[in-house]
Formats: sequence, structure tokens, C-alpha cells
Amino acid sequence: MEQPKRKIWPYILLGVMIAIFLTTVTGKAKSVTYDPETLAEFAGNGITVQLPEASAKKRNRDVTFYCMWEEGLLICGKNTEEQIEAAGYDPDMPLEEYAAICMQDANAAGEVFTDDYGNVCFTYEVPGNENSLYYYVTVKRGEDTYWICNFVCELELKDTYETYFPLWASTIEVE
Repeated sequence: MEQPKRKIWPYILLGVMIAIFLTTVTGKAKSVTYDPETLAEFAGNGITVQLPEASAKKRNRDVTFYCMWEEGLLICGKNTEEQIEAAGYDPDMPLEEYAAICMQDANAAGEVFTDDYGNVCFTYEVPGNENSLYYYVTVKRGEDTYWICNFVCELELKDTYETYFPLWASTIEVE
């Protein structure tokens, strides 16, 4: 008898944490236009990414990499091949399959797609009482890990950031 597959991405519950962050820390953010050409490198344990210079890397013991700017944030986590296999999945699965599993774990409606920069990704929205959130999620493959990278902003800023998130996601490099 086949064992039921366990969720491999426990960080999806970060939506609650992000909603709290956006309501308590940022309040109603002023609209800031970031120049996608003015980027700085931010590095963490096994990951580097180019983000606007105004970004700041933060410590968060619940995730592998956490970076924020005035209007949003990037949260990344990883699963090792051993974790993938222990959860009942093939550790050699394609990125599209990993993204579909992450999307299912997030209870996100939609489809996995490849954007204009070649990122395997999906998007979804989380309605909230005070702030509704827009997620652009991309997955990456390291040497022996799978990464899930969540770019998040308030839904009202979606039109601004849906052009930047794919560009910034294309700069992510993982080990």
C-alpha cells in the first residue's frame, strides 16, 4: 500500500507571518519605484540574489534566506534530496513537478508556468482583512537541494512588482 505523501514545504504558513509583517512593520507603504538596473547582491546559506539596493537581509530562524525592502520581501527555503525522498517523492523530479507540489501545499489555485526569464514559477493571492498579498513563487534546483523562493508584496502593488519579480528571480543562484 502506498504511503500518503507528506507536505515537503512547511514554510507556506509564512503567509500569516508575512501578513503580520506587512501590517505592523510597513503600514501603508508609500509607492517606491525600484530601478531594476540598480541592484545589489545579497547572499545567504547556499543562495545569492540580485535585489534593489534598498533591500536588507534579515535573520529568521524559520527560513533559509529572508530579505526585505519597504514594500515587500523575499523568503526562501530549501529541501534536501533526503527530505524529498522521506516525504515520498522522487528526488530527481523536474522543477515543474516540485513547483506543483509547492503550489498544492500552499493551497494556491493556478498553474505552474515558465516566465519570460526561464523561471519555473506560479503566482497566487492571499486575501486579508487589512492587507491582501500577491505571491510570485519560483523554484530552483541546487546540487542536492530544491529551493522555493517567495517574492511577496501587497496586492495593490502587484502591477508594479509583477514586472520586477521575474527579473529578480532570474538572478537567483543556488548551490
